[in-house]
Parts: sequence; C-alpha cells; structure tokens
Amino acid sequence: MRICCLLFLHVTVLLSSLTDILKADSVMGNWSGKWIHNSGEEGKLEVQLIDLGNNHYDAIFTCHFPENQVTVHQAINSKPENNRLAVSGKMDLGTEAGGEYQWKGVIAQRTFSGTYVGQLYSGRFSMVPEKKNSPTLGLRAPPGAVILFDGGRLDAWIHQDSGKSATWKIRSPVAEVVPKSGNIVSRQTFSNHKLHLEFRTPFMPEARGQNRGNSGVYLQGRYEVQILDSFGLDGKNNECGGIYGQFAPRINACLPPTEWQTYDIQFTAAKRDARKKITQKAKMTVVHNGILIHKDAVLKGVTTGSADTMEGIPGPLLLQDHGNLVQFRNIWILPTTD
Repeated sequence: MRICCLLFLHVTVLLSSLTDILKADSVMGNWSGKWIHNSGEEGKLEVQLIDLGNNHYDAIFTCHFPENQVTVHQAINSKPENNRLAVSGKMDLGTEAGGEYQWKGVIAQRTFSGTYVGQLYSGRFSMVPEKKNSPTLGLRAPPGAVILFDGGRLDAWIHQDSGKSATWKIRSPVAEVVPKSGNIVSRQTFSNHKLHLEFRTPFMPEARGQNRGNSGVYLQGRYEVQILDSFGLDGKNNECGGIYGQFAPRINACLPPTEWQTYDIQFTAAKRDARKKITQKAKMTVVHNGILIHKDAVLKGVTTGSADTMEGIPGPLLLQDHGNLVQFRNIWILPTTD
C-alpha cells in the first residue's frame, strides 16, 4: 500500500511539473487595442508582453499614429494585487509623438487598461488579448507525401546515435522530446522536398537565451532551422526561424510559448559531381506561421550540430533534443523535382 501511495505521489508530481511547463501565463502574449488622448484623438496600440518569471515582464509597445508608428521595448514595473496585475512604466515616443510619457494600468479579466500622462498629451488606453494562429495549422498532406508523424506511433523514426526505434514521448496526437534521450532522425532520406511541421515550445519564464524552449529541425540532417521561444526577441540567426549561424529571419514571426506554430519549408538539395565536389549549394525558402522569413536562402554549408557533412546526397529529417519539452505534430514531406 505504501509503495502504491509513493508511486501515485511521484506520478502526481511529474504531471504537475509538466502542467506548469506547458501552461502559458495568461498575461504573456499579444495584446491589441487603442490609445485615446483626452482631446478625443485616438489610434491603434499593440503590446507584446514577455514573462521573465517572478512577476517580471518585458513589453514591446507599438503606437500607431496617422503618419507613422513608434515601437518601444522596455522592462515594466509589475505587482500582483487581488487577482490582477498592476503595471506601470515610462517611455519616450520621440518629439513628434509627444516625447516622454508616464503610464500605469491594470491587467485583469483579459483586459489591459490604464492611463498615461505626457509632456503634451494625456489620455487612456485599453487592450485585449490578440490570438494569432498560423494559416497552415492542420495542413493536410497532399497526394505523394511521406507521412512522418500523424499523431500515432514514431515508427518512421530512429535515434540518431543508436539507430534504435525512437523513444520520445507520445501524447497523442503529439510527440514530445524526452530530454537527454538524443536526437531522432527519419528512417527515410530525402533530396529536394517540401516540409510541413508543427511545433510548440514549453512555458519556461525563468529560462534565458538558448535554454528557453530549444530544439531544431535539420533538413537532410545537415541544415538547421532553429526552434526556440523567441517571442518578443530581435530575431537573430540563433533564434526561432533562424538558419542557425547563417541567416536571421526577415522578421520574428514567433508566437508565445505553448501556442502551436508551423514551418513550411521548400528545400533544394546541394549538387555534387563525380569527384564529390559541390557544384551547387543547397537553398531553402522558409515560411514561419504563414510569414515568409527566408526566400531562396543559399546555404553556406552545413550548420552546427549536423549529423554529417555529406552535402549533395539524400539525408533524413532530424529533430533535435536540446533538453527542453518541445512538442511536434503533423509532420510530412513531399518529395519534389529540381
């Protein structure tokens, strides 16, 4: 009886930890609404709130005006108060937009509202959460596509190092990284192809940089498109959507953690001659959550962490274990011609 109770307690703790990791902060995310000067003039207001743990938040405000828009990135003051979050800060929108403003507000019951006082203008603002979904979520595989994961078993995958059957966790219809179990690769190899893949990063507010929801997808096991919780970041070549170490995305299209995201990638393999010399470099076009972030990017070579350097021959799709509980679903590849 004691063993059963201890086992139940252990399982409960594990499930509780998993729930915490996958549960997104109700404050973190995209917010949209408007600012209204006391004079009656108004405009669109957007904010990205990034949870940094222990009630610390960064905010990216974008204020829309008739002739332009101004974006300000700042840390904000926050304090929990009776099921609501009191927030405040100050920002400089530049001379044309009225200079420096002091603002304060409250986030409660899915509303972010408050007031501001500036050198020239004062007024109020109000916003609500703005849910953004990828237009290719749930995209069905076309005829001729190779289904690599449809929510069932991982029969199409093996571990990169051992060659044994993949042992990542199945939480149907989702496959989840098992930290320290190792990368997995598809049994089948590919040359030119179109890839569709859906993923979501865990909620890890106190983690920073490369430790925050990290994984990666390697075309042919050689060329990594980074997966990371990069919501609200600058969009560098080692952040979500970056071709690792080579090209930053045109725009940071990353959604908040725990929200499903998509990669739709058109890949053209490198070519080699009979002497194994590369005659044409690999290239790829990447669409992240429906937004074009790389157009015919000519790759400089394999990226860090590649399975091999054998450019110009078919290779598998590789999903990276970087120690975080990143999840995947709806993975398929459509082989294409030159």
